[in-house]
Amino acid sequence: INDIREEAEENQMPVPDLWDEPEKLWTVFATDPEFKDHKRFLSLKAHGDKIRADLQKQIDQGAGGGKLEREINRLAKIRSGAEKTIAKAFGIAKELAEMNKGLEDLQNIADPSAQVVAKKVAMEDRASKAIAEAIGKQTKDLSPAGMKEAIKAQQAARFVATESVQLVFGTYMSNAGSGGIGGMVATVRAAEHTRSMACRLNTAIDDYKAKKSITLEAPPVKADDEVLDAMLKEEDAD
Repeated sequence: INDIREEAEENQMPVPDLWDEPEKLWTVFATDPEFKDHKRFLSLKAHGDKIRADLQKQIDQGAGGGKLEREINRLAKIRSGAEKTIAKAFGIAKELAEMNKGLEDLQNIADPSAQVVAKKVAMEDRASKAIAEAIGKQTKDLSPAGMKEAIKAQQAARFVATESVQLVFGTYMSNAGSGGIGGMVATVRAAEHTRSMACRLNTAIDDYKAKKSITLEAPPVKADDEVLDAMLKEEDAD
């Protein structure tokens, strides 16, 4: 019955007359206390609720604290360092620091709850959007030194955007059992969050260069280790 209905909707056709007795019977079986196997459906529901709760617990725990999670955290630090580098280049470091107040306290919590993780993600995303908007509104020309820093930040952002995807599909998918399904979901979410913000920064810098008609050699495809180390140091400096 469900298949017929879905097919009709997909084809934008009227649903034909259907024999709905099976649906009625299922409702009776699942809800009628007089039915001898009524309790079985309650048991199945309870079992399903437990499975959902277990999966959510795995998701809340994140990637599991192993090598994969450390790599994701490293990429997040490089991305954050790139934001701080570009903020300094454009003279908006103070504004970024104000937006990130309280974030350090959240990052220092050893065993964050789902609410803490959600708050951290929201704060990072808000700061990332503000940085991109600030770059888009810039009308001044960067100094040669400032442009050099901007290029470093863009190289780091592109590296993070690419590496975060490869990390999930290259490292995690080759060992899908690590962390369970919940761990996989948490890993993909964390990597996508980092990738999205890195892409936003990269696009903002590209837009600025286009607006100012700046033609520069594109950042190298292969990441410069010195640049990445500089981004990590920038992040750790605070």
